[in-house]
Amino acid sequence: MSKKVIDPCKSKACDIQTCLQKNNYEEEQCIKEMFVMFECCKRWREISNSCSGFSNEVIDAKIKQYSKVHKS
Repeated sequence: MSKKVIDPCKSKACDIQTCLQKNNYEEEQCIKEMFVMFECCKRWREISNSCSGFSNEVIDAKIKQYSKVHKS
């Protein structure tokens, strides 16, 4: 029997989609959700299918970009 691997960042990706839908796809309204997603990807990129399209460089750049807005 194979073990089912749980994607640790999937719920964060879903939170982004929910936020975008709720806010007429205005990305600036969902900075918090995006910041949380990229923080998750930073930690779990190797096993998270939700993060598989992002390189470490992109993840670091997005965290830096969103942290300026998220923490203000």
